[in-house]
Order: sequence, then structure tokens, then C-alpha cells
Amino acid sequence: MQLDIYRDDELEKCLIVRRGQDIKKLSAVPPDFLKGISYQRDFDSDFDKLPTGLDKNEVLSAIEEFGCYAVRSHSEMRQIDT
Repeated sequence: MQLDIYRDDELEKCLIVRRGQDIKKLSAVPPDFLKGISYQRDFDSDFDKLPTGLDKNEVLSAIEEFGCYAVRSHSEMRQIDT
């Protein structure tokens, strides 16, 4: 399957859709999620690797069911006194 990957500058949001799909017409994604994301790269599910931490089967299943895969990640850094 040919896919497009969209990310924000902070790499907190990731949106994956079928190649060439207009992301502004996705009903499954809230409009605020689309703010700040831009096209990052295309992806061929037979040959390429997804961004770290994403499960290929989960992504493809969501695209089949909802037309897209959208995820928001939050990372936290803590200082540890040693």
C-alpha cells in the first residue's frame, strides 16, 4: 500500500494516509490535529519502515477501517540526581 506520512515540527503528531489523499477532507481527524503538520515523506508498506514505535499492522488496519492513522505522542524528560 502506498502511503503519505505527515508530522509536526516537534514530532508529537503523526498522520498516515493513502498516498495523494487530501488530509483536510478526513472526517476521522479533528481539525485541531491538522494544525502544524506537514508532509514528511511517502511510504510503501511492502518495502519501507514506519517511524519508530509504530506497528505496521495497526497502521494498515486503521487506514482500512478509518481512512487514516493518527497518533499523538508525548515525551517527558526528568532530571535524575545522582
